[in-house]
Amino acid sequence: MKTYFKRIALMLMFAAASLPSSAWGRLGHAAINKIAEDHLTRTARKNISRHMHGESIVTYASWPDDFRDRLNEGFRPDWNKARGYAHTYEVDSLLMPFRGIDDNGRYVTNALYFIDGFISDLKEAESMDDSTRFTEIVMLCHFIGDIHCPGHIRYAPKRDIGGWKVTFLGEPSTYHKVWDGDILAAYYPWSWSDFAMMCDICPKDCIAKITEGDIYDWAHDAAVASLPVREHVRKGADLDAEWAIDRLDLTRMMIRKAGYRLAHQLNMLFDAKYARRHNKADAGRK
Repeated sequence: MKTYFKRIALMLMFAAASLPSSAWGRLGHAAINKIAEDHLTRTARKNISRHMHGESIVTYASWPDDFRDRLNEGFRPDWNKARGYAHTYEVDSLLMPFRGIDDNGRYVTNALYFIDGFISDLKEAESMDDSTRFTEIVMLCHFIGDIHCPGHIRYAPKRDIGGWKVTFLGEPSTYHKVWDGDILAAYYPWSWSDFAMMCDICPKDCIAKITEGDIYDWAHDAAVASLPVREHVRKGADLDAEWAIDRLDLTRMMIRKAGYRLAHQLNMLFDAKYARRHNKADAGRK
């Protein structure tokens, strides 16, 4: 295991300066993981730390972006086909996310499909081998952040505008890249811990409301909230400071929700008492 983690650390050092950021960039993903870490129960924190060999989930927040093309093809049998799009997800005309990867023979890009797999696997975390368990915890943390990024929501293939070339604050970009770090880097030039503190402002009753439902409910919520920001975007659009500033509230809200929801999912997986209490509450609401 020591050799495994040394290899990961070396790969991170070489990749940090050369690979592009994705979905919120390093700042956003680190802030999401920091918010989540601050809302873990004592039991969940202890178990996750044990599985991560003492490492913080913040340390590996951007690992799945850094090594997207280097992940072992045997990681999951379906990963190799999806890896270029596995960080995004599609919704239908009612903004409801797909629950699989097949739409009458058409391959559906679906981060939720992989998140579902990680959750299912990690319910049996104690029986997993160290490297797979470590990898799936890291991937789960990252992907829950991804599904809250407006640029990672595909509103049916014909309506996807992620690849459109635009200008952002006078610099050439794409609509996807604007959300993959550009907007955060331009307006939040602070540390990830400062940014996390800025976003983490909700009281317990508000957090309880945000974390209701499952990953598909969360993805639907993100799709509904993110749809209006696309309304006036066209190919070649000039996304100026006014456009960006009008969307900063959305960025903070999505980072905040992702952090709280990630904490909830980790608590459900790694604190049995927390899971029993919330499962009982969910059954009562039904």
